Amino acid sequence: MFNIGVIHLTAKVTSVLTHLINELSFGQAVTLVVETDNPYDNEAVAIYYKDKKLGYVPKEKNSFLSTLLYYGYGDILEARIQYVNVENHPERQFRVVVKIKDNRK
Repeated sequence: MFNIGVIHLTAKVTSVLTHLINELSFGQAVTLVVETDNPYDNEAVAIYYKDKKLGYVPKEKNSFLSTLLYYGYGDILEARIQYVNVENHPERQFRVVVKIKDNRK
């Protein structure tokens, strides 16, 4: 797989995240969702686990992912939890890695 890079979530622990913390572990799949109607950033990319929003890809790293997702190429991406530690600073409690899938046979 081609590694796009490590993407740090900007998620703060909330009651929702505290409830999910035991479910999040290394390698756990997460979903990337583009939010073109986001009032703060029209290239915003939210990161979800199941139906719960964990946070966002930082603005300085979201343009390429946002473009791929907007044009329907999200199926070539694989996003997974790389690190979880709720004792860290709120903006460094989760780390997600995004890769391009290798679908060659």
